[in-house]
Amino acid sequence: MPLAGPDASRLALSRAQSGVWFAQQLNPDNPLFNTSECIELRGVVDEEALVTAVSSAASEAEVLVAGFETRADGTVVQIPGARTLDLAPTLDLTSAADPWGAAHEWMARDLEQPVDPAVDPCVRAAVLRLADDHVLLYVRAHHIVLDAFGFSLFNR
Repeated sequence: MPLAGPDASRLALSRAQSGVWFAQQLNPDNPLFNTSECIELRGVVDEEALVTAVSSAASEAEVLVAGFETRADGTVVQIPGARTLDLAPTLDLTSAADPWGAAHEWMARDLEQPVDPAVDPCVRAAVLRLADDHVLLYVRAHHIVLDAFGFSLFNR
């Protein structure tokens, strides 16, 4: 729901988002609200085009790059499109003894990093190259902006 007056570009949080926000504030170092998807791509992949597509999709779905702020009265609002996608550089794991294992370790470490929606980008993406014809697209999102259903829509 848009807010009136000078806050017209801000949106009130949904009840679900409010619950996630306050739970995160109670335990800010807990990565519990991180969720992720990994899409395996086989064949020749134009990594630049893939990154452009993911960035474009994130900017079109403004909630994925929303900022959050606490107003003077203590309410929290979201500002759609206020941030950019956190896009990690392509990780070339082709020389690892076990590229698949190395990719999973990297993704697990990333998921363990707490995200503070007040200051951190809520969505992060990375391309992990396992071989010349094998790439993983990894997307991690804070649950305040994306749930399982939202991921299914974003992946389309």
